[in-house]
Amino acid sequence: MLKSGFAVLSGLMLVFLVPGALGNTYPALVGLNFMYRLDREIYTMILKPDNTGEVDPIVYTPTLKGHPGLPDWLHFIQRNSTTDGFLYGTPTKDDLGPVDIEIVAFNKNTFETNMTTLTIDVKDNNPLPYQVQFMVENKNVEEFFHGDTRTRFLRDVRRVWQQSRGELFITKVVSALDMGHRNPLPLPELYEGCVPRLFTCIILDITFLCCVVILIKC
Repeated sequence: MLKSGFAVLSGLMLVFLVPGALGNTYPALVGLNFMYRLDREIYTMILKPDNTGEVDPIVYTPTLKGHPGLPDWLHFIQRNSTTDGFLYGTPTKDDLGPVDIEIVAFNKNTFETNMTTLTIDVKDNNPLPYQVQFMVENKNVEEFFHGDTRTRFLRDVRRVWQQSRGELFITKVVSALDMGHRNPLPLPELYEGCVPRLFTCIILDITFLCCVVILIKC
């Protein structure tokens, strides 16, 4: 059984698998983006690597316990079998309470299988009235979640807005394809793009908040 832990980064609930941590229940807040990372390196140790020196292909199948799919607010993406998987989404007040998610991991080289159950407990949150939406053209969703990309993105937004006080929260992240953008050609320099939405507790120009779409280079 995998052990897990979680951290909070700039309003984004970031959950990651770590060996030795206790508990499989994670908080999610209404209106804030939740993300759970399936770390392939840890799963590789659990699922008996084939010791050939090559990267073990591991695929994940997450579902709501007792159901064939996920809750409406929760999404999953894994670009291919050699990358991490990501559960992500933004719950609403209709999603309050705990939900159990079963994750089946399968090593395609050794045929080893592992099932982990995690509970996401959605808690209520204050309304977030002031939000602005961005277009990040050179990152796919899973790349936006990976590493320090979110930190650098928020840092650049603060610099553009000249905002040194107050908090910025990531409230939602979706693929640009979900917003009606075209699927790019399968070339390494082209990306689907992703659309993060931010909340700020500092009241800015309302026209700016409602109308602007900025292309950020991360």
